[in-house]
Amino acid sequence: MTFDFEFPMHNADDVTLEFFLNIDHSDHGAIFWTRSDSDDTNRFHFFTTEFSAGQTSFGFDYVDPGDGRHTIANPLAFPVSLNTWTHIAVTRSGNTYEWFKDGVAQGSAVDTNANLPSGTGGWRLSGRDNFQFRGYLDEVRISNTVLSPSEFLNAT
Repeated sequence: MTFDFEFPMHNADDVTLEFFLNIDHSDHGAIFWTRSDSDDTNRFHFFTTEFSAGQTSFGFDYVDPGDGRHTIANPLAFPVSLNTWTHIAVTRSGNTYEWFKDGVAQGSAVDTNANLPSGTGGWRLSGRDNFQFRGYLDEVRISNTVLSPSEFLNAT
């Protein structure tokens, strides 16, 4: 599914991106690809991938307008289970990112050389040519503020 407007993380505003995912195999798959084509430049990429036998992980990075890669969440540190619904949330306040699994903080990072992608439109949910996300997504929400875990969709 392609959207014809700027991906909210392409600007410097505070933001929360959250969703539920249920993946059925460990191949690399793009959950959010913030270009309307598959060029690996000037974009954010939220994905799942297999880093060791039987271990599937979530990660995200971006490539700035000058083609510099900014790895924010190293997927080695963020395992997710196959065939299980998992709530994922990513927040950004200024240059500080924090990511959560089922409401529990999994890590944080400061992007010390922030140079956000400059794309102005056309991003994909569950898709990049040759790296389609295989599984299920539900209740995708993008908020223009940093939400706390008690405000996430999975809060009880």
